[in-house]
Amino acid sequence: MVPLLYAYYAASSTTAGVPAAAAHATSLFVIAPTAVFGAFRYGREKMVSWRVALPMGASAAVSAAFVALVAARIPDDGLRAGFALFLLVTAAHLARPPHRAADAEGEPAALGPVAAGGVAVGALSALLGVGGGVVAIPLLHAVARVPLGRLAATSLAVIAPAAAAGAVAYALAPAPQMPPWSVGLVDVGAGLPLLAGSLAMVGAGARANARVPEPALRIGFSALLAAAALRLLWGLFAGGA
Repeated sequence: MVPLLYAYYAASSTTAGVPAAAAHATSLFVIAPTAVFGAFRYGREKMVSWRVALPMGASAAVSAAFVALVAARIPDDGLRAGFALFLLVTAAHLARPPHRAADAEGEPAALGPVAAGGVAVGALSALLGVGGGVVAIPLLHAVARVPLGRLAATSLAVIAPAAAAGAVAYALAPAPQMPPWSVGLVDVGAGLPLLAGSLAMVGAGARANARVPEPALRIGFSALLAAAALRLLWGLFAGGA
């Protein structure tokens, strides 16, 4: 979503001056209700480890709010370069065959490590405008010892407050040049159609996910992320040349 918004703002002279942070803020605006909906659905199925999700989500929300205020002041090229590097790291991670660990829940993790993990998830979410699942899922499994069957559900319960807090902080940040229907750095006019489209297509995506072989899905998505990262880096270097 963030590269899509970068391209959207660069496509018109009327939005060419929109800061890069607006793409990150608007992405969080879309992610928050989507994660809330997903966490609610999983919660009804009793698939969320709430004893972990609540403290980690609380620390993630505080971290996201603080980091969003900092990220709003980072130069555009720095944000874009950081996001491109994040895409490359994620692409490399996805390209590797997954490690299949035992699906067992260990002893409850101490509150300190769980809260520290939330700080990392919230910081990543707010800084890069992403859900934070790339960080949340490994931390939930390795640190909080959440079983594999509950990882996706619990990560959504952590991501929801982080994305919401980050979006609110971005909405309160000063934004000198933004499109109409914006609140601070959150472009509501672009965010609402993205939210509607994501909710409308989530069922089709789930059905496609079930039909495509896991290696093909993993490698294909890895290639897509790598291509988006290289496109961003090329634009940065070409623009500075």
